[in-house]
Amino acid sequence: MRKLKDVKCCEISLNLYMLCTRRKPSLLMDFCRFENTGLDKACLNTVGDGACILKLDLDYFVFNKPILVSHLHRLLTENTSVYIDISSSNPSPLLCSSTIVTQINSSVEQVLLNLEKSENSLIYLENTESWNLSTLFGVLLGFPVVYWYSQEQDSNCLSNQPLCVYSVKSRGFTPISFSVPVSCLSNPDISRRIESWVSATWPELPENPWNQDFNLNGEIYKFSTTVVTKPVIIL
Repeated sequence: MRKLKDVKCCEISLNLYMLCTRRKPSLLMDFCRFENTGLDKACLNTVGDGACILKLDLDYFVFNKPILVSHLHRLLTENTSVYIDISSSNPSPLLCSSTIVTQINSSVEQVLLNLEKSENSLIYLENTESWNLSTLFGVLLGFPVVYWYSQEQDSNCLSNQPLCVYSVKSRGFTPISFSVPVSCLSNPDISRRIESWVSATWPELPENPWNQDFNLNGEIYKFSTTVVTKPVIIL
């Protein structure tokens, strides 16, 4: 950790705090080098009992195994996330069909099975052709709204689409952020999923905490929504 810049150390510490307080089920470590650098051991020591690292393709996730396993079980049994099809062949984003949801659940079940049967703190998973990594990343990070797109296409339909970005910020960092196409916000399934996510993850807050600041155990958190439109969206 001493080799990292102070700003990056602060960001990692905040994310680990969010992980340890169950505000997120896993933490994506977007470093080119992570394993066997000392940072991996520091993360495991911070998380404590049940701490694991998942290497999925080229990326690493830090998590508490019982918590992530419980999250994935709940996802499969209670449909805690809603999936949006952003394939480039669509004129605009739309809810995934039941067939696609079944495919997504199948990939989640495979990941869950590998987590449950592993007895190591470092778990390796090779990507398979049927898995959509962007979707799995959203699932592992606990987003209430997760994107899916056909992997037979090399782009998506989010370009120039207004997106409502939901974010939680603290200390100048954004440890939690996900987006929803504005055209989908009127769908009651999506609004219910976001409300359920808030009540489950931040039970001490009001039902609609957006665009407000809250002091939680001495930390100031800003819950915000911002509409953005970008010419190109790459997942």
